[in-house]
Amino acid sequence: QSIWYLRHDFSEMTEGVPLLSSLDEYRSGGFPDETARLAKALSDPQTLASVTKDMEFFAEVYAQQRGVLRFHYHDVPMLVEGLHNLETPWREYSTDMYAVPKTEQFITEDEVDEALAHGSSVSGGKGRIYRYFSDEHSTKERADFLREEYGIGGHSGALSNKTHSFEDHDGKGIRLSKTDCAEVTLSWNAVVRRIDTLVKTGRYLTEKEKAQLEQVQTTPAEPEPAVQEAASLVEEAASPTVGDLYAHYLPIVRDAVLADTAYQNACRNSDRENAMTEGNAAINRAVISLYDTQLYGLFYDNTAFHNRLTQAVLEETYAQLSLHEEERTEPEQEDDDFSDIDPEWIRARLTEHGIVNGEVVDPEKLAQSPFIQMVEADVARIAAEEDAAEAAQDEPTDAEEPAAEAAGDTLAPEERFHVVDVDWYPADRRIPYGTTRPATTM
Repeated sequence: QSIWYLRHDFSEMTEGVPLLSSLDEYRSGGFPDETARLAKALSDPQTLASVTKDMEFFAEVYAQQRGVLRFHYHDVPMLVEGLHNLETPWREYSTDMYAVPKTEQFITEDEVDEALAHGSSVSGGKGRIYRYFSDEHSTKERADFLREEYGIGGHSGALSNKTHSFEDHDGKGIRLSKTDCAEVTLSWNAVVRRIDTLVKTGRYLTEKEKAQLEQVQTTPAEPEPAVQEAASLVEEAASPTVGDLYAHYLPIVRDAVLADTAYQNACRNSDRENAMTEGNAAINRAVISLYDTQLYGLFYDNTAFHNRLTQAVLEETYAQLSLHEEERTEPEQEDDDFSDIDPEWIRARLTEHGIVNGEVVDPEKLAQSPFIQMVEADVARIAAEEDAAEAAQDEPTDAEEPAAEAAGDTLAPEERFHVVDVDWYPADRRIPYGTTRPATTM
């Protein structure tokens, strides 16, 4: 069928040109009949050899002039190979296996070595590792060196360039993962042993990388210290660590998530589980809305960065947005209409003590009031304490004598108190209408 589809897609350019002429005798009776006759004819060795020769010639023409076909989805080299395969005798094999046994996928040793041979993913890191392992160092020294060189981070496409494969590294070692495969975890000591084997067997650097490293090592004269320091600063600025990028992006993403209305509503009106679900969605919206390709790559390709940023943002923002309603709403103040005050009772009590319409009319009654007597005693006591304190500060000489109390220093009861408005009265003194109280309680 593929050969016949190809023949029917010839363009007008092929008119009068003998291309695949061996197929012409089968062009009659419609598509099904044509392909059936051609398939039967290809079982004949002579016909097969003739068609194969014509197809090889057409493949050469098509390689130089693609205009001979109207459409270009045909795989001409594969058709030629298929015709050659028909010329090969078939062999029969027998087996008692009724089904292909199920096999589990796994990360191979070659994939692990290839991932380690990529280096630390830091600029110049692979060369530094190779030089360090070329010298004599203990396993602990090498493990400490790798831990510092790699830092914390990772990347996708780590195994056989598969999209859903990842390499993550931290202070404990390196983790390799791939879809439908068991995870491979290597301690730094295990990484040391593997890299040491790769270096000694010449499989850590390619020939091109070795040539580049040798060229760098043979470069004459080191630069001036100031120039070298400046270059180091530029390199550090150009290649920030994943930790630096995390510290940079955390407050940016957190502020964007705090401003997300849907997440705010979920924190205030839903349980923690629903809030966390909406929080993850809010983080994704924030990352996309920032239009930062570096952040986008880190967040979606680096599992460790993604998980650490997500956890920190959710913890900080949920704590701020999930306050209980009573903690966010100020209590309303009660309007007091003073309905529990009995003005008539207050006026009667004041009259009993010599006060009418806010004025003292009977000073003797006021002076006899137990309340007034208590106030006068307190005033006298406080005055005595103040006099004693002043006397202690200003010690008089033998010639000085205490000044006598001037006449008029003592205020009469009517001068000490003045009721401005009888409708006002302390809340603790209020009584309901119709209740009587003895005058001695005043």
